[in-house]
Amino acid sequence: MKQLNIEVVLRYEVPYYPSKRHKYQHTQIQEEKLKVSIPIVEKGEEKIAFIVKGSRGKESYYSHNEQLWRKIKWHEKHHSKNGYYPLKELIWYVQHTARTLPYYAEHGRVLRNDSDILCDKAYQMKALQEYISNYLIIDKYVCQPVGEPRYVINTFGLGHNHGGTSLSVTNWYNSNIRNTSYFPANKRKEAIAYGKKVAKGRGDTESVRTIGKWYDIKILMPECVTCDPMNEHGEGDPFLNRLNGIINSTESKNEAGLMVMLATASELNK
Repeated sequence: MKQLNIEVVLRYEVPYYPSKRHKYQHTQIQEEKLKVSIPIVEKGEEKIAFIVKGSRGKESYYSHNEQLWRKIKWHEKHHSKNGYYPLKELIWYVQHTARTLPYYAEHGRVLRNDSDILCDKAYQMKALQEYISNYLIIDKYVCQPVGEPRYVINTFGLGHNHGGTSLSVTNWYNSNIRNTSYFPANKRKEAIAYGKKVAKGRGDTESVRTIGKWYDIKILMPECVTCDPMNEHGEGDPFLNRLNGIINSTESKNEAGLMVMLATASELNK
């Protein structure tokens, strides 16, 4: 596979005893020029596993070495920037990471305790390799790992069209949300049916018609659908589950608001 080779100056600590009389080792900073590499998947060789449609358009998820990847948008690194993350920026940060030592080791020090971590060449090289392992170049675009896309049913507000119920796509599990609200990419119909059931139960009548309208996962590599929410995730937050149950039993948002405040006050007084 083709590689992007980046020349860096690796800075690291070298321990030494200033003299035979010294009890503790001192460190000095050494620099070494070397090359590190990031894999390149050339145009035409990429494997698209999913195409995710969201509120901001479509996005491709690529499969490489049993990991999903997506293109990095520049605003994810710098909030004022637009477009995709430039390759030259990645190269600069790789070189910067190679030069960077922890603040306590920046100018040399005395190793007084066994617990002191020596930022030697092996330590710094491992940190650098861990950093660049989070990047892959696909058709000149900088990509990063991403979790498997799955559907999730979210609820907002007090029900009765106060907030609403929605179906969206996520790449991770939220510990506040129970496992029954998550669905693998190949269970879209089930996710929509469950979302509409939840919306009706909460009185979110305006949400029923929009569930499934904005988000979709197109599966191009079925073997990449592996997530199993019922076995991988938990029951969600007990208190939030209780509030959702209370909202489902009310007839209006005003009643729901009052009941939620009473339940919250009771919880705080425990």
